[in-house]
Amino acid sequence: EKLSTVTRELHNQRQKKDLVERENITVEQHNSKIRVVKEQLVQMRKELAETQIELDRKQELQDILDLLKKTFGTNGLVSYKIESSVKELEKEINSYLSELTSFQIYFKLAGEKLNIEVLDDAGNITSVANLSTGERARVNIATVLAIRKIMTSLTSTKLNLLFLDEVVGVIDTEGKEKLAEILLKENLNTFIVSHDWSHPLIPRINIIKEHNVSRIEVDGD
Repeated sequence: EKLSTVTRELHNQRQKKDLVERENITVEQHNSKIRVVKEQLVQMRKELAETQIELDRKQELQDILDLLKKTFGTNGLVSYKIESSVKELEKEINSYLSELTSFQIYFKLAGEKLNIEVLDDAGNITSVANLSTGERARVNIATVLAIRKIMTSLTSTKLNLLFLDEVVGVIDTEGKEKLAEILLKENLNTFIVSHDWSHPLIPRINIIKEHNVSRIEVDGD
């Protein structure tokens, strides 16, 4: 009986031992996974720290780029420079227009777009598109003269040569006389190309075309 009892107890203990061993194997496998995860976590934390440093560096560069973009963008220094240059150009154009006509023009900078408004002698605002052909010709001439004057002031090179090709044909007699006065006062070497207009104070060069051959005739020669 004692042998049977001990045998049964031994059997029970062996079953418990097997159960514990299986449980130990399961726990060891789980612990191995945990060790791997911990090692991965350490490596990931290291990579995260390095990535954060790189991210901070790139964010600093991004902040610098944003600042430069804002500074030199259309709403920053470039806008200020353009607006200042446009105001100077506007002033010079209106200086010539005051001698050629009774209206003035004004530039308005809207982002990258430059709008032009016209203020007539009655104080009404309109667009350049509503001007007559002769009035637009006056604006074009005044703009060319203003640009030449500004460019001359910015460089040591004197721009004293001007070609006006077929721009006076749409201007009335009074406007042509005023234009001639301005050009003579500016002391420019100006060539005015026209089919039907000349001025007694401006030397005339005639281009004569006969039989598909052109020749030059200068008054007095």
